[in-house]
Amino acid sequence: MKIALIGYGQMGQLIHQFAQRRGHEVLTIIDPKHSSATDSKITPEALLGVNVAFDFSHPGVVLDNLRYFLSLKNAPNLLVGTTGWYTHLGEIERSVARANIGFLWSSNFSIGVNLYFEIVKKAAKLIK
Repeated sequence: MKIALIGYGQMGQLIHQFAQRRGHEVLTIIDPKHSSATDSKITPEALLGVNVAFDFSHPGVVLDNLRYFLSLKNAPNLLVGTTGWYTHLGEIERSVARANIGFLWSSNFSIGVNLYFEIVKKAAKLIK
């Protein structure tokens, strides 16, 4: 898999390490402030050859990132772990459908937190 990382904070760096251990190639690191970044912003050129982009950027920019990303011709698949844009989920889902790409998002990709979510769902059913 050929990957673009959008945001190179703690999570972006962990994904980079994990991807390399699994034999995947990180083609692009997009971050306006990190010294290891290959690009400071999302551009068609920065995404050349990319199969999937991982956005773990910042709540203040994620919605603009999504809108720009989804406006590109031939955008790669997209995984979003950044929060702060969910009130625009309907708009983004419509844009994803028009772009005809794979799209996965979660408010939290932590295994422990997702197990907790499932436990709470089951507990709520039992209490009901």
